[in-house]
Amino acid sequence: MNIPRIGADYTSRQKIISFIISVSFSILVVLAISYNLIYNDASFEYNPFAFIDNPIVDKFFVKRLLKAKNPPVSQKVLLDLVLVKIDSESLGTPEFPQWPIPRARYAELISKLEKAGAKTIGFDIVLAEESNPENDKVLEEELARVDNVFLPFYFYTSLEKIDKERIGAEDEEEIIFSKKLPYKPFYDALRKNVKQGDSRVGLVSIALPDVVRRVPICQSSEGKDYHALSLLMAAHFKGIPLDKLSNHAAKGYFLMDDTSIPLTQGQMRVNYMFPPSRADFLANREFNLGHFMMEFPISQVFKMSDEELKDAFNGRMVLVGATAEGAKDLKPTPFGVIPGVYSHANLIFSFLGKKFVRPATPLFNIIVVLVIGILMGFLMPRLSPWAGAVFTVILCVGYYQFSYYRFVYSGVINYIASPIISAGFGYVVINIYHHVAEMKAKASISKMFREFAPLPSPLIEKYVEQHGGSAATGGDIAHVTILFADIRGYTDLSEKLSSQEVMSLLNEYHEAMGEIFKETGGVIFTYIGDAQLVVYGLEGISKVNHAAAAIKAGLMMQNRLDKLKAKWESENRSIFEVGVGMCTGELSIGVVGSKQLKQYTVIGDTVNVASRIQGMSRELASPVLIHERTYLMAKDCIEADPLRPVKLKGKQKLVNVYRAKKVLEIKPYDGDEIKDLDKEVEELHRKRSEAIEKLKAQRETKTSSGRDSRRQATKRRRRMDEEKEKAEEKEAVEPPPDPSLLEPLEEKSKGQVINNDQEE
Repeated sequence: MNIPRIGADYTSRQKIISFIISVSFSILVVLAISYNLIYNDASFEYNPFAFIDNPIVDKFFVKRLLKAKNPPVSQKVLLDLVLVKIDSESLGTPEFPQWPIPRARYAELISKLEKAGAKTIGFDIVLAEESNPENDKVLEEELARVDNVFLPFYFYTSLEKIDKERIGAEDEEEIIFSKKLPYKPFYDALRKNVKQGDSRVGLVSIALPDVVRRVPICQSSEGKDYHALSLLMAAHFKGIPLDKLSNHAAKGYFLMDDTSIPLTQGQMRVNYMFPPSRADFLANREFNLGHFMMEFPISQVFKMSDEELKDAFNGRMVLVGATAEGAKDLKPTPFGVIPGVYSHANLIFSFLGKKFVRPATPLFNIIVVLVIGILMGFLMPRLSPWAGAVFTVILCVGYYQFSYYRFVYSGVINYIASPIISAGFGYVVINIYHHVAEMKAKASISKMFREFAPLPSPLIEKYVEQHGGSAATGGDIAHVTILFADIRGYTDLSEKLSSQEVMSLLNEYHEAMGEIFKETGGVIFTYIGDAQLVVYGLEGISKVNHAAAAIKAGLMMQNRLDKLKAKWESENRSIFEVGVGMCTGELSIGVVGSKQLKQYTVIGDTVNVASRIQGMSRELASPVLIHERTYLMAKDCIEADPLRPVKLKGKQKLVNVYRAKKVLEIKPYDGDEIKDLDKEVEELHRKRSEAIEKLKAQRETKTSSGRDSRRQATKRRRRMDEEKEKAEEKEAVEPPPDPSLLEPLEEKSKGQVINNDQEE
């Protein structure tokens, strides 16, 4: 039975279904786009995935600024606009001690700019209420004198009672749009020197909670069109009269003389070209500062000489606005929350440089989504999962880059998320579909395996995944820990009890131990009579440190066995002991056997060593005995006592073994389980050999020192004997001493204590 593999064994039916899946989702996306086009006037912001596209386009503005080698508009246009900013530094000076600034200072500023030759002057400062009468009068007179100054106004909404007689109900309210015009004396002064039909009052937007992406440049109210402040200033600077400004929002554009400005739902999308401040935005970044417009703090303007003022402002447009935080004129933009005056500056540069951004046509977006869906549906069944993933990533990244460069060089904003999501969805769903088909086929293979050769459940799917529909012999190399447990005295137990009693004991024992193996991540590979062969390192917590997990299981087995023995004794049943041996190392996991019978098992010297170590657990009085490699891998996780090296059957070298006592925690082994463990084993044996050699050398030194001591003792005895003989010869010649002289000494010798201080 062949399992269909992605990129290899797709049937014609599966290829057709894959194609239909991908194209169907693309059609759904197209329908969603069409729905928004019908009900939302082709608005880019209202596309199905605008919540993704809008932040991406915001990043495009920032990326364009940082990557651009040339400014977004020409240097001539850059020099046409100068910003006079009321910043925090200016407000801290004696001339401008606080906000708001006395309006007489605005009059002085207008006078200075007028003398310097400024062509157009605009204030992004709402002067809607009465202030100090004297200051207001000074500014009113100055506004009446000039004809090139623009002030802002805004629309606001309010709730008013509806005439109950008109609608036949009480307590009904409606939203009323009202204008907040400049203070009436200022408004009248502005109109004094302008020709009929012209305007020096421009619309601004306030209280915008979200990122400012679109702004109205023309708004109708009571049958009259009101134009944006930035639009009026740009038109005045270029000498375009008001009657040359015409709104065609229903057709998606606005005409400024012969310049067509694209609109979306009657609003213009802001083409952000410059951040709020070159110093703040571009800190620690290399950038051409010539890309920015000229800026002057208002305090500096008042200190400039006439010649400096003329050089800075002659023939230019001047925009006056507050950038200090205390002014609270902040707007969220792609560059972050910035003073609103910079948004007006970006709009003015768009009008002067004819640089606008607009959404791509609906037809283009629909075609892109459909083409990507068809492409994914056609190619995915012909590519492997990895190749398909790489292709999908390349396709999505390529379209993203295409959208960015189209935005930079043409000012066109594509739908970005829709095509990318369509491609990603096509890849995911097609692969899920074929994975489900593959899983169904594998399920039948797993069932077949269980029928002829029971396998450990956690490894069946892995084997089927690797070998597909064939039960092929062979295996994979794995670095694991083998736990081998055996019942001591099983033969005697079998002789004393009936087979049913033995089976009952074994089943209860295996059931209890199986819970431990499951908890600690051990996979039971086989029962060899009363023995258990368990592999650690294949699943669960044992993947963290299979040596420590196996040791923990061995100790838990002894604790659980003690409880079972207490229970069995209370039931007058036989009890037994269990020895556990462990070894860590490489082995092969796979299928062995013939056509008649196959078995999934583990093969390798690690299994044999674990079995032989278990066989020595009784001799070494250690119920849980571990191999040196197992100890080294788990040494930071356990407490264990070293035992004397042992000679295992079939092994020439002695092996270090340890008695496991306690597991502190299971944490990863720091090194490479194969290379570093082998090095540690070699180092362990080297140190042991050095210790043995040192001990031998100490014994030889001690033996040699003993022989020398015996020789010296013999010489001393001979010398003493010679001296004794000479003394005896001398006593025979001389007369004996007077006995009376020995009496005091005899008294002293009888126990009298002499006080040396009294005698002296």
